[in-house]
Amino acid sequence: MTDFAHIRNCVIQDNQAHANGGGLYLKPLALVSGTIIKRNTASIGGGMYIEAPASHNPDSLARIFTTTICENSATTSAGGMWFDNTYARVNSTALWHNSANDNANVSGLFTRSDVNTEYPFNFCAVESRRLEGQGNVELSPKETEGVRWDRQDPFDAILYYPIEMSSTLSRAGMTYREWERMMGTYKTLELFDIAGVNRMGWTSDGSERGFAWGTDTLVSKKNDFIEIGARARRVTCRIIFSKTIRRICTARWDRVS
Repeated sequence: MTDFAHIRNCVIQDNQAHANGGGLYLKPLALVSGTIIKRNTASIGGGMYIEAPASHNPDSLARIFTTTICENSATTSAGGMWFDNTYARVNSTALWHNSANDNANVSGLFTRSDVNTEYPFNFCAVESRRLEGQGNVELSPKETEGVRWDRQDPFDAILYYPIEMSSTLSRAGMTYREWERMMGTYKTLELFDIAGVNRMGWTSDGSERGFAWGTDTLVSKKNDFIEIGARARRVTCRIIFSKTIRRICTARWDRVS
């Protein structure tokens, strides 16, 4: 996948490479979003291989947003994704049930320094491993204990991996505000997922969302989060906050028909 190319809301499956990148081989500046990468094979990076640019310039890195990488395999390392020496920025992406002789889901080189303080992965979910970075979570290898794919949708049809409301991936990605900023920076990013569901379609029944720091005043907070992975939840929710005696906010989720 060449520089400046963007793969958006696609399904990449059943491909094979003898060396690197069975599903996708990303050059610097490549962009992937809203895509399902499934059942691809390679020696390294069964689902995806990310190539390093000639120089470490943050503006030249490949980027992967809102993508689901599942059931890929590698004979050597990184069944899901391989990234070369920190040269990737991955956000709101799920890696699950990939396989390899070493590092089944994700592998690569990451050296943190005073100059390079931005983590390659943020708000990502990986099976049996919590990656270093902001908002990353660990997924159970058992489907019923974490990812919770919604079996009411055709599981092996073109629109793979829908998620239930109780999924670990639900409302666990980057904030709405950050997704808006991303769409402003990368103009070809899509508001809707592969099934036409709005990634920012959740609604609340009022603007009073939480208490201001050190006060008893309810304030409006734009802290909604998109889903991790390629699929967004097709549901509207009411978010109801109540104040307890100890001034702790609790949330109750009610599905709206």
